[in-house]
Amino acid sequence: MNTIKKGKIEVRMAKIEDLPQMLDVERATWGKEGATEEMIKSRIETFSDGILVALMDNKIVGTLMTQIINADDIGLKTWYGITDDGFIKKTHTPKGDTLYGVSLSVHPLYRQIGISRKIFENIVKLIVKYNLKQVMLGGRVPDYYKFADKIKIEDYIKIEEDNGNIPPDSELTFYRKFGLDIVKIIPNYFKDPESLNYGILLRRKNPCFNKFYRWFILINQNWILNIWYD
Repeated sequence: MNTIKKGKIEVRMAKIEDLPQMLDVERATWGKEGATEEMIKSRIETFSDGILVALMDNKIVGTLMTQIINADDIGLKTWYGITDDGFIKKTHTPKGDTLYGVSLSVHPLYRQIGISRKIFENIVKLIVKYNLKQVMLGGRVPDYYKFADKIKIEDYIKIEEDNGNIPPDSELTFYRKFGLDIVKIIPNYFKDPESLNYGILLRRKNPCFNKFYRWFILINQNWILNIWYD
């Protein structure tokens, strides 16, 4: 049982000196498939604005790592192809049109207390700041392995309510709450036995894209979130 009490959650840009704690979160979240210290360092050096950490009681308990790309370049590429094998040096495109989620990690001991939500809300700030058309990411379907013998992945991802037989996937449910829509399924997206290696490409368009008032909205987080959830 999670005995961690919810405290104040701070989200800020990552710094090189955060590497040891960020690596701990990666290892606790993803095991051997998590980012290496070299990968995280490369991401910070390549796109520092898009690499964020969540802290509670001055301890890093979550991370969000992103890059800017052109959506047309995604196709059916794997996570490894989209992210330069996790380093993003060759794939980050400053003049691109899309913020792409490289990874979202929360330490297992600090889940279910709002950290993912707090981290994810900062994506809104990034796409408004850089005036990007949208945010996209390859989501997991961590519950699919339980039902893969009963339902095809194409039908599984359409489930949005518990029908008494197969419940909606927990991760897709989380992303739907933020208004992300499913674009397509990417086979062999990432080494993920629970998802049977499927990635679900998700997208949320930027409601402030090319709007003259975006700079006014950027200075007030509540305005940003109100527009995002409107």
